[in-house]
Amino acid sequence: MAFDIDEQYDKIYRYCFLKMRHKETAEDITQETFLRYLEHPQYHNTDKTLQLLYTIAGNLCMDEFRKHKP
Repeated sequence: MAFDIDEQYDKIYRYCFLKMRHKETAEDITQETFLRYLEHPQYHNTDKTLQLLYTIAGNLCMDEFRKHKP
């Protein structure tokens, strides 16, 4: 991997926390984001790693909202 995972992790966590407003949920979504990224080696060959991580995180946040929709 050609990126600093600690720096990217902090950015994705802050993004998730701002969307979810719940610490534990944001942590779970952040971890799931990186797991999904690492499960797909075709994602590793792109110059848009951070953009891809934000997209995955945003989709997971939306899924979480839908799960708890009344």
